Amino acid sequence: MKIRTQISIYLGPFILIVISTIFFLNYHFVRSYLRENANIELQKTEQNMHRAAQELLSTAISNYLRAITEKNLEFIEEQYALYRLGKLTEREAKDKIQMHFNLQTVGKSGYLVAVKEMNSQLFLDLHPFLPGSNCTATEGCKTWAATRHGFTEYDWKNPADNSFRKKAAYVLEFPEWNWIVGASSYRDEFVDLVDVEELGRLIRPVRINKSGYFFLFDEKGTILLHPEFSNIDGTALVNSKGENILTLLLASRDGYLTYLWKNPSEETEQRKYAFVDKLEGYNWYLVATGYLSEIYEPIEYLKTLTMAMVLLMGIALFYIIIRLSNVISTPLHTLKDGVDLFYAYRDRFHWQHHNIDEINVLGYAFSRMSSELNRSLAGLEEKNLELRRSDQEKEKNRLFLDSMINSMPSIIIGVDQILCVTLWNAQAQLATGLHPEEAHGKLLFTVFPEMSEHQEQLQRSIGEKALLVLPYFRTDEFGKTEYSEITVSPLFSPQKAGAVIRIDRVTDRIEMEQRLRQSQKMDAVGQLAGGIAHDFNNMLSGIVGSAELLRLRVGPENQQLVKIITDASIRAGELIQKLLAFSRKEPITFVSVNVHNIISDTTDILHRTLDKRISIESRLEAESTTVMGDWSQLQNSLLNIGINAGHAMPDGGILTFSTANIELEEMYCSNMPFDITPGTYLQVTIRDTGCGIAKENLKRIFEPFFTTREINKGTGLGLAAVYGAVQQHKGAITVYSEIDHGTEFSLYLPLSNVKDTVEKIPEELVCGEGCILVVDDEPVVRITAKSMLERLGYSVLEAENGKEGLEVYKQHQQHISLVLLDMLMPVMDGSSCFFNLKAIDPDVKVVISSGFTRAADLVSLKEHGLCNFIRKPYSMTQVSQVIAQALNRPTALSKTLQAQYLPDTTTHTTRTTEQ
Repeated sequence: MKIRTQISIYLGPFILIVISTIFFLNYHFVRSYLRENANIELQKTEQNMHRAAQELLSTAISNYLRAITEKNLEFIEEQYALYRLGKLTEREAKDKIQMHFNLQTVGKSGYLVAVKEMNSQLFLDLHPFLPGSNCTATEGCKTWAATRHGFTEYDWKNPADNSFRKKAAYVLEFPEWNWIVGASSYRDEFVDLVDVEELGRLIRPVRINKSGYFFLFDEKGTILLHPEFSNIDGTALVNSKGENILTLLLASRDGYLTYLWKNPSEETEQRKYAFVDKLEGYNWYLVATGYLSEIYEPIEYLKTLTMAMVLLMGIALFYIIIRLSNVISTPLHTLKDGVDLFYAYRDRFHWQHHNIDEINVLGYAFSRMSSELNRSLAGLEEKNLELRRSDQEKEKNRLFLDSMINSMPSIIIGVDQILCVTLWNAQAQLATGLHPEEAHGKLLFTVFPEMSEHQEQLQRSIGEKALLVLPYFRTDEFGKTEYSEITVSPLFSPQKAGAVIRIDRVTDRIEMEQRLRQSQKMDAVGQLAGGIAHDFNNMLSGIVGSAELLRLRVGPENQQLVKIITDASIRAGELIQKLLAFSRKEPITFVSVNVHNIISDTTDILHRTLDKRISIESRLEAESTTVMGDWSQLQNSLLNIGINAGHAMPDGGILTFSTANIELEEMYCSNMPFDITPGTYLQVTIRDTGCGIAKENLKRIFEPFFTTREINKGTGLGLAAVYGAVQQHKGAITVYSEIDHGTEFSLYLPLSNVKDTVEKIPEELVCGEGCILVVDDEPVVRITAKSMLERLGYSVLEAENGKEGLEVYKQHQQHISLVLLDMLMPVMDGSSCFFNLKAIDPDVKVVISSGFTRAADLVSLKEHGLCNFIRKPYSMTQVSQVIAQALNRPTALSKTLQAQYLPDTTTHTTRTTEQ
């Protein structure tokens, strides 16, 4: 038997269910209709009763006001008659009427009024508060003029009132004086005039359904009319839920509600429905209420019938379910058991014939499917095994690749063709603080904002499949510049477009290249300085010597000109010394010096040279102030910085020198571009309040020949010489500047425990006797040296190179007391000449005189008996003292002069002279 035949057998009970459902829905529809219709009828009844009550109340008020108005109109007519007889003037008659009006009260606060019409205007001719006022625009006067005879209502506000209120009035005309006379009062003040019983006779007979009724209460909650209550406090009336019925009625938004209630005459609470409406002007509420059970009485029989039918249909449905379950579920359970066995043991399913043809088709089909599945599963297991092996290998390779990428010191970021992140290694996470899960899928510039400036180049590189290398740098909060190199490698896979971005930190390489370039600059400057120093100092020697001799021969009127020549020559010599010091070509040695003394001398000089509007302050707070250094180099460094500060304050300002002892740690030293070691340092700070240095110039201020001043107003060597001097003193220098706020230089010099050994050398000529051999290739130097030495009491022999000097020495060896020997000469230089002289006479006294000589050469010459060294250009005083010391004659120089010009390989001592 087919399944559709069996379903047809049981179709009858379903029809019963449908019918029952229709009856059930019909019952609810009728019930809802009856309730809605009852609500509509109740609302209409309430509205009709509300209108009737309003009319009844309005009639009572109208009659009250009419009686007052008619009585006062008679008084007006009497006064008018007296006026007509001449017994009263018009003013006296109207005043008596006004007085008569004022003695009366309408309601609680009402009064009598006479409105006069004149030239289309309305005036309050008689009024207790506003007599004579123009009331044409007021609603009250316009209503009176429109009514003229009869009862009316309108809104009015007296001067003492806060707002408009509803007023009732009864008006009559008095044409003799063009008056409209009326009595008026606020409507809500007539409550006491209304006979509630008269209203009760109107509403008590009315019934809603069988036992519904109307009742009345006021805003204070007092029940005025009720079938079972009268003049009681309604706030005490609550139902079984504790709800106050009057409160519920007042709180209903649309005036309709349902509630539980039981009157004293009733046994149980019932559900009621009600409509409430306010009687305007009286603060009374009229309520129409009825019982919901009375609405549904017509359908109670239908309800019972419906419930019985539903019960019968339920029983029938239960029977049908059982029957269908037994017919259909039994073979299905058999199929389920076969499926369970197949999945558990892969046993082929064997179907037993069933009496339903469709289930037989399903069973036989599943039997065939189980056989096919067994064959397919065997093949799938083999393929799954291969896939698992492949996945394991891929996972192993992926983990290996991830490990390689995360182990790289570079930042590795993968992006797709729209620059969204697909790869994020450990260095990228360390640089940004974002985990790979947070970065994946987001736009590159969102998670790595520094790349935003290269957006177009990145997109072009990916689009054109072209390798891209970009430089990148940033400055951290400590002012240190970090350099990186960005390499963009596009992916060439056709399935997935994008690129791999590698960011390498190349700060060490860049700084190494910068140091190399700086070193090359220094070498170039050194070669330049060494090349010109000798020739230039030779020329300056002639100028200085000639000026010294000229000073001794001219009168006082020309001494200033001689001084100008000498000062200009000295400044030119200092320029060469700066070049040599910066390029480390200048031979110097160190003694222990007190930096506070150097600062004091420097500030004295600056006081005399800087603009008087510049205030110079000293805050020397360091306890330890002794360093190993060169007095002149340190003083020149402070002077250079101080003079630059003066140029930065053309309108005046404050220049401050301060000192402090600080401890430099290893990390700080390693981050400095100077070769300094951890320890205790003297910090010298020079701060000005000038215009400041632009950020783009800060990195170049220590470069030779770099200057921002006008042409012919600066050489660009001042700060370069400071930089070189600081390096030679194993120290460091930093600069901080803000535009319009000033600049601050800080020098860090390592402290020394050796006591200050610098001596001040008095300038005095030391005359002598003997023969001096001057060996120099420059005629100017020979002539000026010869003249100065002869002036000092010496006889002089000359030679223009080392070879000629040897010949002259051989000829006059017995008479020559000392040889003044230049270092750089043609044919034979000074060093070769010195050793040849020593070969001739080991006791020969030699003083080297040169504008440029390497320190190593001087050390070697000293070891072989060199007496002294004097730097060109030199003054007559200097050469007199050096020669006197070399000839073992008493001078003011003693050992310090030797230390100034002859470096010792073991103990470094030097001196400074005041030029």
